[in-house]
Amino acid sequence: MHMTRRAALAIGASGPLALCVPAIGRAAAEQSHAFAAAVESVRRSASIPALAVGVIDQGDIVYVGGFGHQERTISGDSLFRAASISKLFTAQLVLRLAEAGKLDLDADVGQWLPAFAGRHLTPRHLLIHRSGLEDRIWPVESVDSARPDTYLVELASQRQTSRPGEAYRYTDADYNLLGCIMAQISRMPFAAFARETLLAPLALRQTTLFPPPGDRDGVVPGVSARPLGPLGRHPFDIAFAPSEGLVTTAHELATWTCATLLRDPRILRPATFDAMIKPQSEAGRPDRWMGLGWQLRKAGGRLIAEHGGSIRGYEALVLTYPNERRGFVILGAGENIPRWDLAAVLEAILPAGSPSQKN
Repeated sequence: MHMTRRAALAIGASGPLALCVPAIGRAAAEQSHAFAAAVESVRRSASIPALAVGVIDQGDIVYVGGFGHQERTISGDSLFRAASISKLFTAQLVLRLAEAGKLDLDADVGQWLPAFAGRHLTPRHLLIHRSGLEDRIWPVESVDSARPDTYLVELASQRQTSRPGEAYRYTDADYNLLGCIMAQISRMPFAAFARETLLAPLALRQTTLFPPPGDRDGVVPGVSARPLGPLGRHPFDIAFAPSEGLVTTAHELATWTCATLLRDPRILRPATFDAMIKPQSEAGRPDRWMGLGWQLRKAGGRLIAEHGGSIRGYEALVLTYPNERRGFVILGAGENIPRWDLAAVLEAILPAGSPSQKN
């Protein structure tokens, strides 16, 4: 049984509150059973080999579970590649440097990356995918510490498709550049900076933005109907760590999501969290916006901040309702996983959000 945090707290109570414990315990068990039954139904219907989910409500992790069997039984502590969910972690790292006065979001990128001098390109443009860059360089298997520099030179040699700030175009290149900027400022490899600055303070011991080769055997294998290449998987490219390198578990991704929804001061100041979910520009269509890292929309009058992730063999999703401190994390091995449908199924099991919290 996956017990809610609120129920666990109640079980340790004494006095009048203790009279409520049996009912709270039954309610938690029934809700956990409902979550598990719903996820397994979706998994079987969509033929998903491996799936792990986490649910946060009112700032509490209320459920974490794993489903399927992919060379091992899947649990909430099974490691998955989370692809572009990496960008949310990278965005928080950028904002930490901004808070410390080490990075100005509206400064010219050329002050850190001379190859981009004179382009009037800023970290803010990169965060909201308005750099004018395109993804014409694809990941290769590489742990070479010089690989990001080689990638940077190649990217700088390419023509931009539009002027910075002019048009929205989602690219990995934007976040890979942010990783190069952070490496310059911190004088540390990006993944090491992420570990020291963000992952360690939250005690995310299994999570990494670029796992060393010796730690990759524990990752749930990707599953694809298309060939996975000579390595049998999508490449691990150190240059792409800021945009797609995240390896994590449903439990630890839910822990990070919970900390984000609660505006945990170990990550950022409350005002910075608020700024990240403030629309900065349209994101390809009139009802979608880019925040600082987050993709934003509204549904039924409720603000949704979310980000999907997809590489060959894996799909992921973090979907949150920031004003209600509610969120869902989904990690899967497979393709065409109905992630948003699954989040809606999980949402339907929870109590309705308070109208006063809708925005």
